[in-house]
Amino acid sequence: MPRTTVLVAASAAVAVAGGALLWRGATEGPDGLTVAGILVLLAGLVGLRIGYWTVRVRAMTRAGLALHGPRAPDGGDDEP
Repeated sequence: MPRTTVLVAASAAVAVAGGALLWRGATEGPDGLTVAGILVLLAGLVGLRIGYWTVRVRAMTRAGLALHGPRAPDGGDDEP
């Protein structure tokens, strides 16, 4: 799980930086700064979405595996 934490932290930092660029470009900067802010903010939000789905899929996989119970000693399913 440490890689997911790093991904989420980096994505949050990128999103904040993108928001700052967007704000600065919209208030007093050139148009190129606004566009760069939008793109960086979008990249940060995509990273956050990837982190969210990574955690969610892992949890759903654990829940699905828990429903099936342990494997039989011969390696097959213990269900009839």
